[in-house]
Amino acid sequence: MWIVWLVIAILDFISLWKIFDKANVPGWFSLIPFFNLYNFFKITTGNGWDMLYCFIPVFGQVYFIYVHCSKLSQVFGYKVKYTIGLFFLPTVFRLILGFNSSKYEGYSDKEPTDSIAALYLIGGISSILFQLLFCPFKPVFWVPILSTGILFIIIGISGLSVVHNNSIINKS
Repeated sequence: MWIVWLVIAILDFISLWKIFDKANVPGWFSLIPFFNLYNFFKITTGNGWDMLYCFIPVFGQVYFIYVHCSKLSQVFGYKVKYTIGLFFLPTVFRLILGFNSSKYEGYSDKEPTDSIAALYLIGGISSILFQLLFCPFKPVFWVPILSTGILFIIIGISGLSVVHNNSIINKS
């Protein structure tokens, strides 16, 4: 089993190296602990010191998921589907990002609404999966976790439909 984890870790290093190269940051920076995090945040948010948010319990993990999924796909010109892919299969989608022909577009202060809606959708799906995987025999947790998950899914779907409808109206 440890061999599988070793292969995944090596693939992660390779993917980050390639992503750093695309963003005009030396690839070997991805191998240095904390410095790689600083540069990752510099690539995605424009400020490397945003990495300090990662050390705040709970909020830091949520913020890192947001930056890793939404911001990383945004700086390379991808939208919702890629954000969802980075959440569920991060190693695979980072490898694709590292080796495909996409270009680094740079950080933008403008937040795409569809990425935020996608993160709500991801949050709802993951909270339901969490319930089913880790608390299947604890009915006390079912109502709050499942209702929160369903609420997030509804917000995500409605947000994506609003973005989709606005893009149709703007095109005509």
